[in-house]
Amino acid sequence: MKAIAFALPQESRDFVAVLREPRRSGSARLPVITGKLGAEMVAVFHTGVGPISARQQLARFWQQHHGIEAVIGAGFAGALDPFLSAGALILWGESSQWLICARAALGENSRIGLLASAPEMLETPRAKAQWAKLTGAVAVDMETATLAAFFDEKGVPFLALRAISDTAGEILPVPFEVWFDLHAQQPRPARLLRFLLDHPGRIVPFIRFVRTVTRVRRVLAQALVKITAMPCPDAAIDPAQRRQ
Repeated sequence: MKAIAFALPQESRDFVAVLREPRRSGSARLPVITGKLGAEMVAVFHTGVGPISARQQLARFWQQHHGIEAVIGAGFAGALDPFLSAGALILWGESSQWLICARAALGENSRIGLLASAPEMLETPRAKAQWAKLTGAVAVDMETATLAAFFDEKGVPFLALRAISDTAGEILPVPFEVWFDLHAQQPRPARLLRFLLDHPGRIVPFIRFVRTVTRVRRVLAQALVKITAMPCPDAAIDPAQRRQ
């Protein structure tokens, strides 16, 4: 069984919708969902936003799911490469064979490129440009490095698939700390509403951003359906030989 890791259910929503016979377990905020994709069983789990939450949730998930044959780390990413547009798909991982197969399955809207993991949300073009210079990466998120390190330690093949939600030259219309409580790992709708009422000039950019994210989430789900159905070239590792 493959597993797909997302930060939040808001990112996994469209992919989960295509699963047959879904079953939920774990917390309501960051659930684990198992279901059928074609003839295969898959597990969707959520790490929360950022490396601290990701490490905690990974440990909990692994305690219950030692039989995972391969993991895809999925979700949104901010572009660092100025030539990437919203909806572009970035693939990264240590297995060149799996990368090449996934790239062939996804086609022209995808590319293989380095993903950086930042400790905080990069909200401005200046911050993204600085991070691009520092890392040489084409896109940035907050969890991929933690996922990759964890499953490398466990001997489980890992592939990252990120969809660009905001371009390198784009400023996020609402500061991350306004709309999301990192400690509680949940959105702040009341605080978001107050911010937009106090900053009416941000309302239209925010609506535009939400529409973009909705489209990008569909693109990501469609891409995941394609590559989840592929056999993982490294999945022949005997689960009994994996590190606990």
